[in-house]
Amino acid sequence: MGKSRRRQAFADLVKEPTWSQTDASRSGQHAPRRGGFNAAGEFFDVDGSKLHRVAEDVTEEEAQKLLEAGAAVVAEGCGCGGS
Repeated sequence: MGKSRRRQAFADLVKEPTWSQTDASRSGQHAPRRGGFNAAGEFFDVDGSKLHRVAEDVTEEEAQKLLEAGAAVVAEGCGCGGS
């Protein structure tokens, strides 16, 4: 009979970095692309911060309120994905 592998304790597991905290999340297809999309389809601002969609469509008034609250509002009307 072979040895059974010792399972890692939950407390030890939560100390390990998540995928988004590893170099893998910032390389290859997930590498940030300032001011555009990377190969994984993620969108970045000119500083390299990943942008997240909060709403599909907003009115001008809603966009103004979001800006005043500190959000970055990105708009592209042609459907090309910003390219």
